Amino acid sequence: MKITQYYRIFIFGGTGNQLFQIREAIRNIDKKVRLICLNQRTADFWSLQLAEHTNLSVRKASKIEVSIFHLCRLVFRSLGVLPAKNMSTLTRSVKIGGYHFGYFQYQDAVNLPLFLLIVNKIIAKTSNCPDTSSNIAVHIRKGDYLSKTNRKIYADISAEFILQMIAALGIPVREVDIYTDDTKWVEKHFLCSELKLNIMSEGKTALHDFISLQQYQFLILSNSTYAWWAGFLSPNVEKVVLPSKWYENQFRLDLSLITNDGWTVI
Repeated sequence: MKITQYYRIFIFGGTGNQLFQIREAIRNIDKKVRLICLNQRTADFWSLQLAEHTNLSVRKASKIEVSIFHLCRLVFRSLGVLPAKNMSTLTRSVKIGGYHFGYFQYQDAVNLPLFLLIVNKIIAKTSNCPDTSSNIAVHIRKGDYLSKTNRKIYADISAEFILQMIAALGIPVREVDIYTDDTKWVEKHFLCSELKLNIMSEGKTALHDFISLQQYQFLILSNSTYAWWAGFLSPNVEKVVLPSKWYENQFRLDLSLITNDGWTVI
């Protein structure tokens, strides 16, 4: 009796991580790929939409698979590996019993025509051309980055530095649209700014913001793969500015591997 071997990939984390994981699934589409969702609404959205456009199998994780996931994460962290630590080296994944856990953020992780075609179809199907107030969008991620654990991992992008990135556009700027997971932080730290700030995220979903960011001519990105994917997939963007420092201490990201023409790193 022949036992079927499946290539099982855990789908977890935010939109940025999930898109890399889904890209890995499409890269191995000739295998019997199964996407295992960790009961997250965003993961369900991307994975179920993906299933409609491919023959990939998608389902929620069982209790045993949740245990396997936590075991994978324990092994992953014990190796001292962070997402996007060095995108030119390895796939940054571990395999336990046919289950693949990882961020899959490596050098050729984005320029896969089939992946780009499918993801753009999903976005086009979902998008209803969200309203914008300016031609400049600024993404500010704080939320989970401000937790005690994550403060030691992710670089803190200050309001002053965000203003420097806006200035790096090299054009007169009087008004910007803000997409953020922490409106109170924005209101507090930009209180004395002469810029007109339009908070666009209130009452909106992460998916709505993700699609909205792709409507702009100019983008100021945070140190987040969520914002990075929005810039990378955008058919409208003319110039992107992003920070050079994404992580604290010894962790460094070689941004030359993931920036396009018209992108400025400061």
